[in-house]
Amino acid sequence: MKKAVKKKEVSQNLGKVEKELKELSTNNGEGKKFSFWEERVQIIFFILLSLICYGNTINHEYAVDDKNVIFQNQYTKKGIAGIKDLLTKDSFQGVYGDNPQFLQGGRYRPLSLVMFAIEQEIWPDTVEKPRKPHPGHIINVLLFTLCCIIIYRLLRDYIVPYSPKIVFLTTLLFVVHPIHTEAVANIKGRDEVLSMLFLMLTLYTSLKFVREKQYRYLLISLVAFFLGLLSKENGLTFIAILPLTLYFFVPRLTLRQILNHFLPFLGVIVLYLILRISFTGLNLQEDPNDVLNNPFLNKSFGEKYGTIMYVLLFYIGLLFYPHPLSWDYSYKQTPYYHLLDLPSIASILLHVAALGFAIYGLRKRSLYSFSILFYLFSIFIVSNILINIGGFLGERFLFQASLGFFLLFVKFLVDIEEFAQFRFLRQLGFSIVVIAILSVPCIAKTISRNQDWYNNKVICLKDTKACPNSAKINAAAGNTLIEIALGEKDSMERIRKFKLAAYYLGRAAEILPSWIEVYKDYGMALAMSKQYEKAERAWLSGIAQNPSSLIVRDLKANLSILYYERAVAKMSSKNNLEFLQAEPLLLKSLEYNPQNEIALDALGKFYFLQKDYTKAILYFKKAVALRSENHEFYYNLGAAYLNSGYVDSAQATFERILRAYPQHAGAQQGLAIIKNRNKK
Repeated sequence: MKKAVKKKEVSQNLGKVEKELKELSTNNGEGKKFSFWEERVQIIFFILLSLICYGNTINHEYAVDDKNVIFQNQYTKKGIAGIKDLLTKDSFQGVYGDNPQFLQGGRYRPLSLVMFAIEQEIWPDTVEKPRKPHPGHIINVLLFTLCCIIIYRLLRDYIVPYSPKIVFLTTLLFVVHPIHTEAVANIKGRDEVLSMLFLMLTLYTSLKFVREKQYRYLLISLVAFFLGLLSKENGLTFIAILPLTLYFFVPRLTLRQILNHFLPFLGVIVLYLILRISFTGLNLQEDPNDVLNNPFLNKSFGEKYGTIMYVLLFYIGLLFYPHPLSWDYSYKQTPYYHLLDLPSIASILLHVAALGFAIYGLRKRSLYSFSILFYLFSIFIVSNILINIGGFLGERFLFQASLGFFLLFVKFLVDIEEFAQFRFLRQLGFSIVVIAILSVPCIAKTISRNQDWYNNKVICLKDTKACPNSAKINAAAGNTLIEIALGEKDSMERIRKFKLAAYYLGRAAEILPSWIEVYKDYGMALAMSKQYEKAERAWLSGIAQNPSSLIVRDLKANLSILYYERAVAKMSSKNNLEFLQAEPLLLKSLEYNPQNEIALDALGKFYFLQKDYTKAILYFKKAVALRSENHEFYYNLGAAYLNSGYVDSAQATFERILRAYPQHAGAQQGLAIIKNRNKK
């Protein structure tokens, strides 16, 4: 009886496939009608569509972390010579050295960095001919296009071979959805694209091996899986996804056969983990004591997991409505929620219901179940539930997970169309119309968002509007404007840009007062826009936040220079009261940096002009001790000796200057004065 029922189901499914193919397809032979549903036609369509969506990134510059991984990584800068280090060290070590603050957690993603090193070898960056970003953008677009084609072939050949409509619409959504712009438009996002490309190739060749029993496909699959792991840790999700894929789409396999097929991949995972631990260590140290790298610092269990559940709900919202988009959602843009707050409860109910529905459909091998599980396993690794990923969320983290979501969404629309009581929905092609309508704004948004990724100035300033409460975005906007202002020739425009930079950096300091690094640039922007008192307060605030920080040394050095420059301005005044105000400023300058030789020399000049030659000699000698090659310091010391009656010391000082600089007019004049005095 059961065999009869199964035969009936198979017959119905075959009839359904034949009917759909009859509606959607035409014959491919010579002299027969053209069909859009032909595989090669759709592949060409998706290639062209991906180029339409991302072709405008090719002429972009570097943005956000691009320069970090390309120019500030000492290993990628070496070209091919740096590949050994890239393969055997933490992925951040080439940028941050051995600084444990940035190496906590361990990152082993060498594949994209190796590609950058090879590109550096082909297109070297030199002073005479700086490296252009265009090849990097072209490679990203081509890799994304290839990734889309592999997804299309995987869906068409193995996942939903019975429904060209689901295949086409799912791939279409993946190509046009704006959530992928960060991964493609940002060169650094190549690790996401490479990971997805190789993992999809892993699934495709694994299924091909199981169907055709040709071991070359197993070998390709294992190599692709290893490369996927070397791209990013996302491949670890295939501990669950690969066996599930075999279970769902190769029904004839028993659980034992699935396990046997998975064992070589488990071996690849073990090899990867051995390499990772060997090169980056176990990294069992505590999470960073920094809210920017540890977003749940000092948060309770309820707050941590309540916020995590909110983020998971936010991800679904971004997939439905990807606007506005941002490259950062860190502190304080993403709010904290408790487990008992409404958004967290709603997210828990939604995800538990989805998981329950997926488990319920396991036995029937429902496409809904596979789509949900693919999404949940893909998002789990970047959810912060088990591992601190260093941030609340990121659009790039949806690159892999989004495929499961799109497959689920399209399947739902197609089912509405097929089982609707209203004939016009079926005749209209409800699912095609809905996705077509959604695709138009998606394409527009993707192209528009790509423009935001043009360079640092555009993306940072643009995203201050999308995420005005992000400390990191405001700081990035301020630093970018400082860089631009330093190259500005027009003095008024230069000051305007520094003032705008100070606004954003001040906003960052306001959002996260404990972020001591931001005070350094905030004070600089204020000082360069001639807001000296505000600059002083900014640097003093930074010192007060964490007096033991290494950054404090830089803040004190900046304060020392600030007080020095204000003192010099006072000393040039003809007003005696203003002139006298220079002394306390110079003393403050030396309080914050006793090694500031120009402040020592300036204080010596102040006392010299006050005819306090004893103090003048004291500070000139200190300046000379720090910068013995500075002949002007020596001349000032010689003049102080001469005016205080130490003629022999003055003569020796002037002679020393003339041995190094025979044409020094001041030293010649000083010796002439001494000679005249001796004659008398």
